Amino acid sequence: MSDEEKRKEKEWWDNYNTDPTPRFMGNMGEPGNADEYVLRYGRNPFTGKPETMPKKRMQAWIDYLEKKGVTFEIGTGVAYLKLYDNNNAEGFFTSHPLSNGKYKRVIYLKENPDTSTFYEECYHALQDLSGHAEKGTVYYNGGTIYDNVDLWEFDAKIRIINEAKQLKITPEEVEILEIQIQKVLKNEYQ
Repeated sequence: MSDEEKRKEKEWWDNYNTDPTPRFMGNMGEPGNADEYVLRYGRNPFTGKPETMPKKRMQAWIDYLEKKGVTFEIGTGVAYLKLYDNNNAEGFFTSHPLSNGKYKRVIYLKENPDTSTFYEECYHALQDLSGHAEKGTVYYNGGTIYDNVDLWEFDAKIRIINEAKQLKITPEEVEILEIQIQKVLKNEYQ
């Protein structure tokens, strides 16, 4: 590489590194698209506005589920460790039987969770409380049969999509959910 080519490359990288606009499909570790940017930073990359669960609505759900014995770990060290241990998930629900016959139910979330993630974990808690089946057969995509599907994931995501307008789920979040549903149906979702 000539000195002129090296100078141009350095100039390009200097400009790239000082540009404050969000980039996608750039350097390793950068979000691949606007959806990943929102999930990573909790903000719309084009407007800078937060894309997270509204605090008042979130608190109402927390209060409701806490009355049913569900606890929340949001943005805590414990939450981040649990999420990391589960494929660096955005949210995670767990339920364990205790020696007294009751259950310890916990929802783990990152700080400022996005709306669909928050509702999905709340729906998992409700599924657990109601004894919802974990695996089963699903008829989807015009009657295609899918066996041994994770019904908790499938049903929660379908419910969120069906209630997207009421829940104020962004079109970007719906698109992510639709992609995740296809993975759930193929038993590839983790």
